[in-house]
Amino acid sequence: MSRRLAEQADRLDAGNYPVRFTYRTLYSDMDPNRHLNNGAFGRLFEEGRSDLHHRVIGMSAGPAAANGLILLLATITMEFLREGRYPGSVEVASAVLRVGSSSYVLAQAAFQDQACIALADCVMVKASPAARSRSPGPSATCWRAWPSAARQRAPWDPSTVLDDDAVTDAARRLLAAERSREPIRQLSLQYPDMTIEDAYRVQRALVALKLAEGRTIKARKIGLTSRAMQQAVSISEPDYGVILDDMFFDDGGTVPAERFIRPSVEVELAFVLDQPLKGPGVTALDVLDATRWVTPALEILDARVQMSDPQTGHLRTIVDTISDNAADAGIVVGGRAVRPDACDLRRVSALLYVNEAIEETGVAAGVLGHPANGVAWLANRLAPYEEFLPAGQVILAGSFTRPVFVRAGDVVHADFGELGAVTCRFR
Repeated sequence: MSRRLAEQADRLDAGNYPVRFTYRTLYSDMDPNRHLNNGAFGRLFEEGRSDLHHRVIGMSAGPAAANGLILLLATITMEFLREGRYPGSVEVASAVLRVGSSSYVLAQAAFQDQACIALADCVMVKASPAARSRSPGPSATCWRAWPSAARQRAPWDPSTVLDDDAVTDAARRLLAAERSREPIRQLSLQYPDMTIEDAYRVQRALVALKLAEGRTIKARKIGLTSRAMQQAVSISEPDYGVILDDMFFDDGGTVPAERFIRPSVEVELAFVLDQPLKGPGVTALDVLDATRWVTPALEILDARVQMSDPQTGHLRTIVDTISDNAADAGIVVGGRAVRPDACDLRRVSALLYVNEAIEETGVAAGVLGHPANGVAWLANRLAPYEEFLPAGQVILAGSFTRPVFVRAGDVVHADFGELGAVTCRFR
């Protein structure tokens, strides 16, 4: 069993799903060994979704949908756990995890003889065929009915561990820690069952507090893009954070060290968007088409959560980092901006100097194989929340060096070869 399933073992229990449908296997579903073929799994999960739409939601996934709206499958990921057999029947279980104004996230599982044989994770988008675009549409009554009709609390539901008061309290304490330069106790110790989705709820609440004070979102960052870093914190995908207007510092300028608790720096490429990117389905090619400039950058990181608990020595976890706006603290953009097709971005390399000593080196291919893949991942990751990457926004695609701690008096210089250099001094 994979680590992901071990951590989400409740997904293997059919009783944890509010909606179930029985699929009768067909002769055409069988492979030469009388097992269900891959196409059969796609069909049975599709039948389960159709049953959910017609019986529970009252909305068609086909072209004859009421009010001119249809539901389209945007993404699906399937994991095969064991062989299915023919003849027989398969119970398809479904649970809606998150509902947006024009999309929803669905978890499905297939059971045969009371054993889970496959899992599926889907994003469904409600669209207007005439406009060929997403639409919130006039079917709001059915949409609002989902929490009672199909969205009972599922044990693996990432949005159900912390209540709203706990999320707001955590966000306020993180903001106070940033201003007092006194890190708070790890949220992972206060809430041992806290999930990654809970952490993003805290992050969004933290950003909302800053926006209410007049700040604006100017950029976003993607972190943990290397396989080694993901394995170190037991996750299988990157994380992301928000960069506000007061977090930009000039190339060649000074950065006030007293603003931070324990700052560090990383080397990255920044993508400046000329066109918006809205998932799902965004690819690296879409990112390159939508990008006006790619430019060298330094990211400044900080920790408003204790990196190590003084009493137990417990190290902060991924939920602590994500809640803390993915440790975002600042950005320095410089060097030579180039068009995205001006060079092979995978082969861009950098030397990171602190006080004239090389502390780190790296190549941009370390960012998910290509830095544009990080930007595509972010656009798709934001889609279920009805968020997108607007034109003009700067996207830090991910670091290709480890973070290097700095302090007052340090001069940081990142040499990107033909793309120039980025420099700043902490004082």
